[in-house]
Amino acid sequence: MRLQPRAETGRNVDLNTILSATNLFVLGALLLARGEFQEAKYLDRLSFVLVILLSLQTHVALLIERKHRDPFVILFAITTTVFFSLRVLTLALFPYSLVFERYSYSPGDSAYALVFILVANTALYGGFLLASSRSAKKIELGDWRPTSAGRAAMLLLAGVVFAYSSDRVAVPRVLSFLIVFVSQYTIVLLAFAYYLLFRKSISRFVSILIISLVIVEAVLHFLVGSRSALTGILQNYILVTLAIAGTVNINRKVLTWGVFLLPAAAILLVGSYAISTYIRASRTQGSVFDVSNALRIAVESRDQLATQSNLDGLMAPIFARAGYFDFSAELIANRERYKSVINVPAYGRSIIDNLLTPGFDLFDQPKVSNSLHFVYEELGTPSKKLVDEEYQSDQFGLYGELYTLFSWGSIPIFFILAFLLKRIYLRLEGINPFDLAIKRIVVLYTFGILINSYGLDWVVIEVLPILVAIVVYKAFFKTRRRSAIRSPRPLVAGRVARAGQIQTKPT
Repeated sequence: MRLQPRAETGRNVDLNTILSATNLFVLGALLLARGEFQEAKYLDRLSFVLVILLSLQTHVALLIERKHRDPFVILFAITTTVFFSLRVLTLALFPYSLVFERYSYSPGDSAYALVFILVANTALYGGFLLASSRSAKKIELGDWRPTSAGRAAMLLLAGVVFAYSSDRVAVPRVLSFLIVFVSQYTIVLLAFAYYLLFRKSISRFVSILIISLVIVEAVLHFLVGSRSALTGILQNYILVTLAIAGTVNINRKVLTWGVFLLPAAAILLVGSYAISTYIRASRTQGSVFDVSNALRIAVESRDQLATQSNLDGLMAPIFARAGYFDFSAELIANRERYKSVINVPAYGRSIIDNLLTPGFDLFDQPKVSNSLHFVYEELGTPSKKLVDEEYQSDQFGLYGELYTLFSWGSIPIFFILAFLLKRIYLRLEGINPFDLAIKRIVVLYTFGILINSYGLDWVVIEVLPILVAIVVYKAFFKTRRRSAIRSPRPLVAGRVARAGQIQTKPT
C-alpha cells in the first residue's frame, strides 16, 4: 500500500504543511527586511533577490512533495529553510560572523555562493524526482511484535552510563576505537526507533523508561556542552518517523500548544545555547565530566545571561552558529586557500588513521574538519597530535565541500548523489519491520550528515560504525511474529489417546 498524498487528516497536520508555512513566514520576513540588505556588511541587493529565489525554490519543492511523498525532500527543506534562508535573514539583521572574519569577504561572495546553492539544489531535486516519483511503502507491522523491549532499555541505560563515565577510566589507545562502536548516539537512535515502531506493544513501564533515558541523555549531553542536545530529540523523531511512515503528522492540539508556547521555546533554545557555550568554554581540556560541576557552571552562566543587556551581542553569535550558510559560503569564496587540506588524498589518509588503524597512525592525519583551522590560523601542516592538544572542528556543508573539491564540476555529483540515495532507499527490503526501518534510517541519516557535512571522511567514520553496531546490538532489539509463537503440540496418529478414546493406527 502506497502512502496517501494527502497532507493532513482531521486531527493531524502534516510536516510538509508546517514547513511550507515556515518557509512562507521567512519569505515574508525577507521582503519586510529588504532595506537591511542595502547597507548590510556581507549582503547586497543581488543577495536579496537570490535568497528570495531560494525560498521560492523550497516552496515549489514542498508543493511537489505533497503529491509525491519524499522523506529526502522534507529533510532537505528543513535545512534550506532554517539553516540557509533564515540565516541569510539574520545575517542582514545582525551582521556578525566569525567565519567571514577569517579572510576578506564581500557581499559579492555571498551572491556567488547563493547562485551555486540554487544550481546545486536544482540538481539535487532533479535527482530525487528522476530516481522515482513513487513513494516508499509505509512499514506495516502485521503480526510482528517486540520480544526484547526490556533488554533494549537496559542497553540504552548502559550506553548512557558508559558515555558519561568512560573518561574516568584510562582506556589504552589500541582499544579506544571501540568507543566509536558503543556511541550513545547509535544506541539512542536504535532504541528510539524500536520504541516508536512498537510503542503500542511495549509495556507502559518500559516505554516510560526508554523515553526517560532519551531525555536524560539529552540533558547530560547539554551539560557536557553540546549546543544541539535539545534539538537532537526532535531531529531523531523526524528521522525515525519519516523512515517508518514516510510522513510526519502532528496532532492539531499539540501543534496549537506548540505555536502558543513558541516564544517560551525560543527563549529556552537561546538560553540553552548560551549556557552550553559557557559550559564548553569553562571546562578545561581533558577534564572529567561531573554532573554537579556542570550544574554549577550552568547556574553561573544563567546568572551571567540574566545580566546581559546587549541583545545584539547575545543574539548575533547564536544566529551565526545556528545557520549553515556562513560555512559553505566562506569555503566557496576561499577555495584556493583550502584546497591544500580539503582533497581526496587527505580523506583517504584520514579514514585510515581515524578508523582503520586503532592504536597507531600511519600519516598523522587528523579528520579534515579538524585540519581547516591549520589554514586560517596559519599553524602549518595539519597534525593529529596537535589536534589532540587543541581540538577544533569546522563544518563545511556539502555545498562548500564539493565546490572546494571540484568547483562547478561538482553539480553532476549533486544529481548523482540524490539519485543513488533515493534509489537505494526505495529498493530496501525486509520481512522484519524493524530491520527495514533501521536500513531506511541509516540511508536518511547518511543524507542528513552529508548535507550538513563535516567532511566526507567524517561521514564514513560515522556511518560504518553504525552499520557494525546494528549487527552487534541485534540481540537487544529482537522481534517475532505472533504466529511463530510455539503452539501446543498436536495429537499424532497412533499415539495413545486419553482414557475412553479409541487408539488410532498409524496411516
